[in-house]
Amino acid sequence: MAATYGPTAPHITASSTCNVLHTIFYFTILIIMHTFHFPQLHVYSQRLNQLNRTNR
Repeated sequence: MAATYGPTAPHITASSTCNVLHTIFYFTILIIMHTFHFPQLHVYSQRLNQLNRTNR
C-alpha cells in the first residue's frame, strides 16, 4: 500500500508515512463510529426489519 513517488524516494519513509496515515484513518473511523454510527445503526437495523416485514 506504500506508494513510492519516484526512484529517489526511500522506501522506509514511504512505508512509515503510510502506517501513520493508516493509523490516523483507523482511529478517525473508530471515533466516527463511536459517536455517530452506533445509535443510528440500531435505528437503521430496526427500519430495515420493518421494511422486510412490510415487503413480505
